[in-house]
Amino acid sequence: MKKKKEETFNKKILWGLLLVGVLVVLFLLFRNNNNVKVQFDTDGGSKFNTQFVVKDGKIVKPKKEPVKEGYEFDGWYVNDELFDFDTPVTDKLTLVAKWKKIDEDTVVKYTVNFDTDSGSIVSSMKVEEGKKLLKPTNPKKEGYEFISWQLNGKEYDFNTLIKEDITLIANWKKKEETLNTNNKLIVKFNSNGGSLVNNVTLTSGYRVSKPKDPSRKGYVFKGWFLNNKEFNFNTYINNNITLTAKWEEDLYTIEKSFFQEHSPQVKVTVKKNNIVVGAKSVLTSDERLIGIYHEEHDTILADETDYSKISKVKLNDGTIVSISK
Repeated sequence: MKKKKEETFNKKILWGLLLVGVLVVLFLLFRNNNNVKVQFDTDGGSKFNTQFVVKDGKIVKPKKEPVKEGYEFDGWYVNDELFDFDTPVTDKLTLVAKWKKIDEDTVVKYTVNFDTDSGSIVSSMKVEEGKKLLKPTNPKKEGYEFISWQLNGKEYDFNTLIKEDITLIANWKKKEETLNTNNKLIVKFNSNGGSLVNNVTLTSGYRVSKPKDPSRKGYVFKGWFLNNKEFNFNTYINNNITLTAKWEEDLYTIEKSFFQEHSPQVKVTVKKNNIVVGAKSVLTSDERLIGIYHEEHDTILADETDYSKISKVKLNDGTIVSISK
């Protein structure tokens, strides 16, 4: 009697396991029949993973576009028609990448050079106008630790869109000074009559970033100087230093040009440091009026016979300046 009960129990277990197996198979069949396989054929471009979507569901549009050298991606197509990713998918599908060949003759490219300052060589790169520069592998230099790439004395941002030829310079730090955090130096900026430029405190062995140019009325800034020599902002700082601004007085000049047929007058153009500026009038050395600005002609008019007598100019802000001849 006991043996018969055991056999009955074992049979129930077997039937239970068989039922579970059947349910699993049915579930897998249902899932496979209800899922749709979507493949991406990049036609020689970078690879994309296959997607499985629920039948009558929508495909998730890839966030990144494929890449193919010498070509520009033009979209995902089905049967030569641009695919709409809002379209429900009812059956297995293959999306094919469409490409446009890039005409190299029309593509503007700029050269990016890398000055490693005696470090390992980093080859120049060609970058299309409006594209970002791919950051190269960091160079190496015996006894130094690479810090960053710099442009015009400031750390370069690799999210910048390239619009011209540039040269990036490697910024290094001596390895023996890596842990010397107390060795602080001061770089002072003497603007020499110009707008205030704050001093900079930095660790020995670093470079100082070039500050924004100061301004000074009546002068043009010519750079920062140390011991009467223009300072190179790629220099490693190992001592306290004072950089002094160098200035040159604004240079005002005039030019004459033809006005009208049979007219005794000429046009007078005023320039400041070779750049055209607005002016109200031109004067003699004792500030006698020779010519004034005429709005209808958008220029200063003066008798040609008096042109050689012009020694001063009255600017739009009322300032009177001497001209250089």
